[in-house]
Amino acid sequence: MKQFIILFVAAVAFIACEPVVNNYSIGTIYTAEQLDIEVLPVIVDGKQSNKIILKNNTPILCEWNYGAGLSRLPVDTVMLLRRGDINITFTGLNADGSKITKIISVTVEELSFPVSPEWEYLCGPTGEKEWIWDETWGFVWGSGPYRTVFQLDDYDSWWWAVSLEEIDDWGNMGWYFDPAYGEGASMKFSILNNAVFSKTSRDGTLSTGSFSLNMNKVTYTEDGETVWAKGKLSLSGTTILLEYLYDWDMDDMLPDPMYEFDIIELEEDRLVLAAAPAGSAPEDAACFWIFKPK
Repeated sequence: MKQFIILFVAAVAFIACEPVVNNYSIGTIYTAEQLDIEVLPVIVDGKQSNKIILKNNTPILCEWNYGAGLSRLPVDTVMLLRRGDINITFTGLNADGSKITKIISVTVEELSFPVSPEWEYLCGPTGEKEWIWDETWGFVWGSGPYRTVFQLDDYDSWWWAVSLEEIDDWGNMGWYFDPAYGEGASMKFSILNNAVFSKTSRDGTLSTGSFSLNMNKVTYTEDGETVWAKGKLSLSGTTILLEYLYDWDMDDMLPDPMYEFDIIELEEDRLVLAAAPAGSAPEDAACFWIFKPK
């Protein structure tokens, strides 16, 4: 009996010493066909509106690219910016780290919910619009007072205003400007697939980045009441044509390109941007760019 007890205890001890092994599953690896996702337009007066409900019913992390922005929520309500067929791209992250993408098209029949008209001015009714230099006033780039209202179409109101021909002539002599982004260059704003900005030099060199438009960031003159700039345009990855600021003390362009611009004017047929060094006060020097649709 004593021997039996000893053997029993030894057996229990042996079992107790066996390592505990947990077999954790890495989870289901989903394909595009297995995704359970929904893109549901809100119906207003019988028409599909520009308010869209996004639903990811699949237990994986996700990102929705809906043209004018991104959402990483499994369920979200977003606003689309134009009528017509719009592709919404869903990207899911599987448990093993692999990504799966699916594109769902939705048709917006009516802009039932308010959208800033400047989006359509900038990107066009189809969601993509190309811009070039505007020579209507006889000049396309210039320097003038920051946060100070002056007559944009009056040459004598500018401190310095430059024609497209002068940009090319001076640039070819190595002064101030890069002629590759003078005549023949263009830039494009698109919300067909995220907010994509691109510019093309006259020799066809393409640079691509992204942009955001914020019409709530209004800049006022020194009196705090008069609107000087109606919004902000921010760029990333690349930036507008001739993106450098002129420095009057150096009599040369500053070395760092600008990526954020005040919107002085944005209409269907004209875009006027301005920028100044950080910390500039009213009536300090600012630079201005004048564009029109191609």
